[in-house]
Amino acid sequence: MVKKPTVFITCHPTAGGSGIIATELAANLAANGTNTHLFSYGEPFRFSSLEDSNVTVHKPKDLNYPLFKEHHPYAMTLVQSLLSAAEKSPPDILHAHYAFPFALVNHLVQKILLRRNIPTRNIVTLHGSDTNLLGTDPAYGQIIKDSLEMSDSITAVSESLALESYATFDLDKKIKVINNFVDTERFTPNRKPHPAIAAAKSRGEKVVLHISNFRKAKNPQLVIKTFTEIAALTPSKLILAGSGPELEKCIDLAKKTGIKNHVETLGEIKNIETVYPHADVLLNLSTIESFGLTILESLSCGVPVVATKVGGVQEVLGQKGDFFKTTSSKNPKEIARLALSIIGKGRFQARQRAKFFSKEKIIKNYLDLYEKALAKN
Repeated sequence: MVKKPTVFITCHPTAGGSGIIATELAANLAANGTNTHLFSYGEPFRFSSLEDSNVTVHKPKDLNYPLFKEHHPYAMTLVQSLLSAAEKSPPDILHAHYAFPFALVNHLVQKILLRRNIPTRNIVTLHGSDTNLLGTDPAYGQIIKDSLEMSDSITAVSESLALESYATFDLDKKIKVINNFVDTERFTPNRKPHPAIAAAKSRGEKVVLHISNFRKAKNPQLVIKTFTEIAALTPSKLILAGSGPELEKCIDLAKKTGIKNHVETLGEIKNIETVYPHADVLLNLSTIESFGLTILESLSCGVPVVATKVGGVQEVLGQKGDFFKTTSSKNPKEIARLALSIIGKGRFQARQRAKFFSKEKIIKNYLDLYEKALAKN
């Protein structure tokens, strides 16, 4: 019987895809008997996935010293946290979910552990903005490139992101594509509707859903403009889940367009699987989208999707089906017509498509990657 590896996963705790996937991966690895440790500077967004798991969660200690009052040296405290954990549970795999700063942190930890006769493998998973935002910034691009080249293996969550990363960093090292995943038993149509959706349905309204971190790249103001056109054609409710810098602007825009009473904000919801079911359509109108985890979760709940034709979106949706429409249009009226055209269609197809990205398939890919990395001299 092959010994299961000890895996140290580093991630950001926020509501973006990188932290969510890292947390879900940790929980599922632990459920499979892998000794798994998760390192993050705050409570992971989907901490509920870890509460009943055997994952050991580490929060690096803040450095309480006047010299660092204005700027906390998080990378160094993370290095120390990883090294301290390694004293009790030596890792086989250091897995960074998001290149900055974790790829460089893990490289440093790997070198220090090797001096202590503890060999490890350093794996980096690229999630999107570590390539297309930070990677294109002159202040960070070169150090991210060097960190990636010094790793043992690189993965990306979509073919689109892999190609973009090759171009951005001019990488010599091969990137393996391992997609994001969804728990199809957790994200299922067979749930009671969320109270906000149930109330809208009782009034005979169509429910339009938008879930994001409300950053500019998610283009949430176009969602508001599109919903304004939908609401002009049929009784509708827009449910906004999540929070971020663009949310207040969206609310202001809803007031200006006269639809504020048809918009409900739910804030950040950690059990987001309770929100998707029974919605009529998800709008994902991002200008940049390396994968689209909310798209995948929506499909798993049988909810059709209208999405912009960018990045890895088409890889998630597939090439054809009644359950989605993709568009390059920025015209709210055109997008609204697309949304109304797929309401009530393709729910079974959507669910079947999501199963291509089941947690069982994707986690096996990660386990195979770990095994191959450890087999290398």
